[in-house]
Amino acid sequence: LVDQVRAIIQENTPAGVAAALRAMAARPDSTPLLPRISCPVLCVAGEEDMLTPPDVARGMAEQIPRGRAIVIPLAGHLTNLEAPDAFNDALARFLSECAGR
Repeated sequence: LVDQVRAIIQENTPAGVAAALRAMAARPDSTPLLPRISCPVLCVAGEEDMLTPPDVARGMAEQIPRGRAIVIPLAGHLTNLEAPDAFNDALARFLSECAGR
């Protein structure tokens, strides 16, 4: 997994990374819009994510009327790569529930 992530990171140029970081820093905070989301939303966080801790996902889910948060154990920021089975199971269950509505 480390080699896979390293390869993804190395595909980016320093100028590209700098531009992406500037764009993220400049974008407006859209948090106030969360209560306006009307569709079901699953906020997924890795238990060990230090960039976006689970409490952030929980907080977002609480603000979304049909939001739900799930925390994947033993995973960090790249939850879908670090714990693909748990991530895919959670997503499949969520999508199945949505299809049943």
